[in-house]
Amino acid sequence: MRLKVGDTAPSISVTGLRDEQIDTTHWNDKPVWVGFFRFASCPLCNLRVHQMIGSWPRYSPHCHYVAVFQSPAERFEGFLTKHSPPFPVVADPEMDLFRRFGVESSVMKAMSPDVLTRTAEAMKQGFALGPLSPKDGAAFRVPADFIIGTDGTLTMVHYGANVSESVPFAVVDKALGC
Repeated sequence: MRLKVGDTAPSISVTGLRDEQIDTTHWNDKPVWVGFFRFASCPLCNLRVHQMIGSWPRYSPHCHYVAVFQSPAERFEGFLTKHSPPFPVVADPEMDLFRRFGVESSVMKAMSPDVLTRTAEAMKQGFALGPLSPKDGAAFRVPADFIIGTDGTLTMVHYGANVSESVPFAVVDKALGC
C-alpha cells in the first residue's frame, strides 16, 4: 500500500553499513529524507548516490538522509570506499523497510524510454552494471523517496514513475525550504 503526505511514517531502527545506529524516532532535530534503491551494483542507483553526494552540502543543514538498498551487506564490497557517502547506507535484503514504505517492483515501469537514457548516462559516467546475484532482490524495483517531518509524519512522498526516476532535487528543495 502506498503512503501519502500526512501519514505517520514507519519508524526506522536499523544498523547502517558502517555499523552506525539509525533510529528515526531519535532524529527529531530536523526532517529525515529516506531514499530507496535497488541493488548495490545498479548503475542508475550508483549515479543517484553520486548525485546525492555532490548535493549533500546543500541538504545536510536541512535534513538527515538514509539510503536504503535491497542488496545484502556483503554485496557492497568497495561501494562505500568508492563513493564515500557522507550519509548512512542501509542493506535491507529482507525488504522490511521496502514493504513498510510501500516501495513497488514493476516490469512495466522498466520499459520507459527514460530508463535507457538514464542508464546510458550512468554508464557514460562510469557506473556500469556489476554482476547480479539472486540475493540482490528485484531488478525492477522502483525508486521511492520520503521526507519524514520532525513530528513523525510524511511531508513529502515520491514513488518513481519508472525504475530510473528518483525524486527531482527541485521537489526536495521545495519540501525542505532550501
